[in-house]
Amino acid sequence: MALNDAMWSKYKIGESLRIIDPETRAFATKNPFLHPKPGILPVDGMAIDRLLEKGTLFSVCNVALRAQSKKLASNAGMSPEEAAKEWAANVVPGMTIVPSGTWGVNRAQEAGCTYCAGGG
Repeated sequence: MALNDAMWSKYKIGESLRIIDPETRAFATKNPFLHPKPGILPVDGMAIDRLLEKGTLFSVCNVALRAQSKKLASNAGMSPEEAAKEWAANVVPGMTIVPSGTWGVNRAQEAGCTYCAGGG
């Protein structure tokens, strides 16, 4: 969810992770959570771009980013190291890469935020 459309296409993220684009009903070739047409997502206001516009803070787990880029590097003919650099450079503007998701949650809690797991 944290990567721009170009990375979704280049690394075949939708096909590899079996993510269906609700608009095309095929494997996603673009980030389906970023700039969707109105009415595509179950809740229109939950699109990443709309949440960023409202001031929502997004943290991107660097551990997950590196693991997934390594896993999908061969889809784009890239080395794991090249893919990791490219993914980090193509995170959706406004999102922040943090060392790990656990670290990010802990830091947020230290600042007074609370955490509730939404699924998994």
